[in-house]
Amino acid sequence: MIKSILFSVISFVALVSAQEAVITPTCDSINIQGSNDCGLACRELGQEIDFRRSRDVNGKFKCYCTTLTVCNDDPVCSDLLVIPGAAQERCQTVCGEGSTAQAQDDVEYAGEGANRNQTHFRVNCFCNDVQQCDTEYILFSDLSFLPACSSSSDDPGTLNIDSEADCVAYCTDNTFEGAIFDGAVTSCNCTNTGGTAVACDDSKANSQRPDGIGCFEEVGVSTVTCPPTPAPTTESGSFRHSSKTAIHVPLGFSVIHLSVWMLQ
Repeated sequence: MIKSILFSVISFVALVSAQEAVITPTCDSINIQGSNDCGLACRELGQEIDFRRSRDVNGKFKCYCTTLTVCNDDPVCSDLLVIPGAAQERCQTVCGEGSTAQAQDDVEYAGEGANRNQTHFRVNCFCNDVQQCDTEYILFSDLSFLPACSSSSDDPGTLNIDSEADCVAYCTDNTFEGAIFDGAVTSCNCTNTGGTAVACDDSKANSQRPDGIGCFEEVGVSTVTCPPTPAPTTESGSFRHSSKTAIHVPLGFSVIHLSVWMLQ
């Protein structure tokens, strides 16, 4: 059993070292059946097991290391590398030759879903009509918490979009067909045949929490590294909260999701 696990892990290490994008295997297929096996696999990868995320849920195990997913018996579509803009191609790879692959790869625009302010990418994969992963909703933007566009904005979450060329590049990088840039208010809208999604808008930027004491970890496809919340201190019998500065690192969808299988 241990030799089988080590062989599978060593193969995985070789792919990662070669910077190959690999589909997440099921834990059952590589004989990882619990935390002990997962811990062994992570040590072979030079990492530690992530006990917070590694768990058995109704007989289906998930094994996570510090920055890598080793296996998942209940994969999401991104685990199978079925991602927006390439879902059909990746789904066919999952299904294999001789199987009929059918992927969902579309956009749920603000106003259509349960949260009417959010635009999501939707992906799924079926092999011979058998669903391979739960439909995955990947947030693109949220009208309630839009980042600013321009690099001169005082919004730390700005996407640094200052021109039509910047807007087009951002939208196409995130699998949209086109873009509309409005220089009067500095806004960028990404377009497909089916609709339009706001990426950023200087006049409506709001990437901070409404209570004014913190920041959101995610603003659309931008990611935010929020500083730790300091413990309140007292002075003259009253609480004083230290001010916080959010460090925002805007990233395009393709960077975030194609890096799932790479060492950070």
